[in-house]
Amino acid sequence: MRLSVHYKIRDGAPSGTTMVKLHVDKNGQTRNVALLESSGKPNLDEAVINSAWGGTFQPYLVNGEPTEVTVVVPFHLK
Repeated sequence: MRLSVHYKIRDGAPSGTTMVKLHVDKNGQTRNVALLESSGKPNLDEAVINSAWGGTFQPYLVNGEPTEVTVVVPFHLK
């Protein structure tokens, strides 16, 4: 999975880890995003959340059928 994170640089280059929980439907569309762990930089966390909302994912398959799934994803920015 690759997402582009658009970040406004206020205090130098972005770095840190933001943990989010994503709920993805059977079509690969994001249906819910929750911040689980902040990077300590609110504008970086916001950029990650916005990127996660805009992402389209490969649907998770169970017995060959797409299904909804909730996953925890760490976003590492260096």
